[in-house]
Amino acid sequence: MLRLKIFVLLIIATGLVISEGSDISVSPNAQIPETTPETNTMCPNSIGMTDEIRLTYLNLHNDRRSMLALGQAVKNDQTYMPGAKNMLKLTYDCELEVSALQYAGQCPKIGSEDGSRGGQGENFFQLTETGMDFLNAAKTSARSWYSVVIKYPGLGKTAKYRANHVGTPIITFTQMVWATSSKMGCAIVHCPPLYTAVCRYSPAGNIVGETVYEPGEACANCPSGTECKWLEATGLCG
Repeated sequence: MLRLKIFVLLIIATGLVISEGSDISVSPNAQIPETTPETNTMCPNSIGMTDEIRLTYLNLHNDRRSMLALGQAVKNDQTYMPGAKNMLKLTYDCELEVSALQYAGQCPKIGSEDGSRGGQGENFFQLTETGMDFLNAAKTSARSWYSVVIKYPGLGKTAKYRANHVGTPIITFTQMVWATSSKMGCAIVHCPPLYTAVCRYSPAGNIVGETVYEPGEACANCPSGTECKWLEATGLCG
């Protein structure tokens, strides 16, 4: 492993990109998307992702949160989940991206321990490189996190996250649509022969005993300081 303290934007010989001012441990085998100033305007101090991939992750998350909020999310029994009164629109966060890159850059085989990420939520995914590039791997990971709701038993009508959900496939879906998570940041790293995808969320979801979202009519109970007048068609509060 390499331990680097970076004060300027740097691309090291392994091809891994480091963010300015970050203390990041990376695997020499890790490869990340190539960027230019024109393709990296959202988080210019972190050149481990392109804006296209960032927006792909963000839009795929918000599209699926919108589906749920509007009562259009289908469960594994082919019924619809209740809509959500309080579903926030996610925004992209550069610090969460750096956190995700810190972990993904180690080429891990499993997701991180809950206590290791300072209260952030996480989704983790790996897939083989066959026929893949960074953008398609990002799309595949986000779609996979959501699609478990169609494949496996999950939430009941109260949408409460229970102890029996912990460690089951449904946790990627529940974090993706956790209503009060407001920020996200992601990293996609090529660790041959695998792509490793990590998204981090704040505030974290998947808290036992709490509701994933408040069932009911979309936008009926937006969190304080948010509204959905300009987002009414999406059912998201912002």
